[in-house]
Amino acid sequence: MQIPPRRTNATDLSDDELLLFDLLFDKSAHFDQMRTEVYSLHMNCSYSHGLNDADLEMKLASLAARRLISCKVGKIWRVDIREYVEGEIYTMTDSGGHLWELERLPDWDRYITSCQWMLGTGNRGMIRILCPTEETGRLCMGAMFAAGLIAPIGRIRVRNIWDAMLLPWKTFARVTSIRCKTNDNVNDAMFPSHWDVYNARRCWWRDIAELDSLAPNSR
Repeated sequence: MQIPPRRTNATDLSDDELLLFDLLFDKSAHFDQMRTEVYSLHMNCSYSHGLNDADLEMKLASLAARRLISCKVGKIWRVDIREYVEGEIYTMTDSGGHLWELERLPDWDRYITSCQWMLGTGNRGMIRILCPTEETGRLCMGAMFAAGLIAPIGRIRVRNIWDAMLLPWKTFARVTSIRCKTNDNVNDAMFPSHWDVYNARRCWWRDIAELDSLAPNSR
């Protein structure tokens, strides 16, 4: 069974607090997305924190009081009634992010974000990778192609972006944007994906599991 990533124990964050920070490090979230019953779904893992709903409410209030997360009212999607309602949205602050960094020791030089979207109604898409170095981004795109995750076509466009806020709490002085069109539909997997090929080439990380796998003596 998958277990949570290792921590350095360099802070006084509890294990449950650190797991909540893992979810919030790259996104904002509302209460329902952080409940113990659905945590593993949103994190794509097989573990969860040990907080029931009442304890989670108190924990979020405590983190907000310590200014490690912020809370604001915004529109959230309610699956049960299938409409947007107003609710509290939580985001990690700079102070919370600093504690998370001390525990997880992220290598930002190897951090990557990626997104894909469709172009019109045809079988064409676009992929964009944001990363600190062009070399890492091209390696990632090549691994995705080799693994059958994308089918790039045409010219690869590269540009630098200054003062890029890739995370809700962290700004990067400069990142490289690499994008190209793809000859596939991001909503329909037409070809099998070979994740073993992707992971064999991977020297970057996009999420907590990938970050932990790059640590020395990874499990």
